[in-house]
Amino acid sequence: MARLQILQLPEGVDDNRPPFVLVVDQYVERRYITGLDQPEPVSEFDGIAERIGARAVLVFEGETVEIPANDTSAYFARAEEQAESERASERAMQAEEKLKAFMDKRYRIESERKAALLDALGMDPTRDWDDILNATRGLRGQLNATRERDANTT
Repeated sequence: MARLQILQLPEGVDDNRPPFVLVVDQYVERRYITGLDQPEPVSEFDGIAERIGARAVLVFEGETVEIPANDTSAYFARAEEQAESERASERAMQAEEKLKAFMDKRYRIESERKAALLDALGMDPTRDWDDILNATRGLRGQLNATRERDANTT
């Protein structure tokens, strides 16, 4: 199957359209007769340059011609890199959202437990963990002193 490529040429001063060359590669030649008045076979590309406004038509039978300006492999590689980068960013955002949700839940549970402990100790809710620890140590000391006194009285 023939491939069509366009090779853009540098513009001249009097060019009202960008000049180009049509490049056809991997072509299998076919000639045809247009009628009884013209018995000689005609090429498919006779007069095509003038009709499409090209400076020329280059036809290569069975060969593959790569025009560097038409090479899209770098574009596709760059597009794939960008897509992978976007997927990585999306995964990072999802991980960040999960971590935030986990930390919010952890903070909520910690706040609820702290509030319950402060209530059980009879302390006001503005106290911090050091106050809770000191109060608990004080209660533990009172409990130990009560146990010793009870043990000595029996």
